[in-house]
Amino acid sequence: MDDLNFKIFKLSASGFCCTQVMMKLALDDEESENHDLIRALQGLCKGIGGNQKTCGVLTGGIGILGLYAGKGRETEYSNEHFSRMIDEFCQWFEIEFGSLDCQDLIGVTSFKDGNQ
Repeated sequence: MDDLNFKIFKLSASGFCCTQVMMKLALDDEESENHDLIRALQGLCKGIGGNQKTCGVLTGGIGILGLYAGKGRETEYSNEHFSRMIDEFCQWFEIEFGSLDCQDLIGVTSFKDGNQ
């Protein structure tokens, strides 16, 4: 198991969902922490609010694009290509994995509390 897969395994085993894992990896890469952001992302777990729709890896990736190219302060502007980045990432994801929905990707039809 390579280093990235081991990190993903450890985070998942610690109870973080796909969206949170994606952002934690990005923050770790930046040698940064943001517990409030990771906590807020829990609402995107299990296919946004547990409805098994939009995949958490997809929303996590979009969040990472926002981290690097989005607006964060009143005096900032998002990158002029931000919308295109999101569109291209979503298109790539759907082509690569065949769906944008959690249920289609992992085949789980029901999550129970605590079951990631």
